[in-house]
Amino acid sequence: MKKIKTIVLMGIFSTLFSCNQSNKETNLKDIVVVYDDEDSFKDIDLSIISEEKTKDKNIYIAKGLYKGKTVGLKFEINTKLPKGLTENGLDKNGFIKNALQIKSIGNESDEFLKAISETYGFPDYKNFKNSISVPTLFSLNKENVDLNKNGEYRFKLFFEEDSAENYCEIFFNISTDKKIIGLHEKDEEYRKSLIKVFTN
Repeated sequence: MKKIKTIVLMGIFSTLFSCNQSNKETNLKDIVVVYDDEDSFKDIDLSIISEEKTKDKNIYIAKGLYKGKTVGLKFEINTKLPKGLTENGLDKNGFIKNALQIKSIGNESDEFLKAISETYGFPDYKNFKNSISVPTLFSLNKENVDLNKNGEYRFKLFFEEDSAENYCEIFFNISTDKKIIGLHEKDEEYRKSLIKVFTN
């Protein structure tokens, strides 16, 4: 009898989780945020539709819409990160390697790459890499970060630091209360290199 009750309860929780995730996916928003005109920065915002926690990482699946198609990525990031800003300037401990991985979730990541390629003006439709080079992360926060707490957390990512040709930077923001991950432009000159970072 206990086994039957357990199976029934597991089925109920599974259904509730599936419905919740399904609801989030039906409420997806357009990913591109343009501020003043077509020559301004074009930032990308994705909605967090699922979250998994391990001992020391938070794993997010984040999605959005581009021209009616669903796009998305997987982010694996250290749950706790040191602050990078102090009253006196930068804290060198705020530069962290291997703190973040950005991964493909299949076709929706290929669609994400198409979306940013077109948005940035380089519409070369290739597939998203299964695993991209892990960026150095710098914490733009004045307090230590704990992603298990609601808040707005801001970072800068540095890709391909050993390559003069492919080096690029981008801002990476997480709102754990609004459930949004942002990939915001640092400089338009990094667009082509950023696409290369994500491309097979």
